Amino acid sequence: MSQRIDLLNYLKSNKVITARQASAELGIGRLAARINELRTTHRIETDMVEVTTRRGTARVAQYRFVK
Repeated sequence: MSQRIDLLNYLKSNKVITARQASAELGIGRLAARINELRTTHRIETDMVEVTTRRGTARVAQYRFVK
């Protein structure tokens, strides 16, 4: 399967994904590019969330599928 199909199936079942999750679970290195491709036919929204890092916290994009 293609990365887009894997990503869409993941979003439909898990509802949200970050770049770290996409890399670890799906092997997708350029999540924003795949999200941009999916947005041509699906509604996907972006939320900025804080995550804990070794140096404190950081804000990252979290994408979610909207029916």
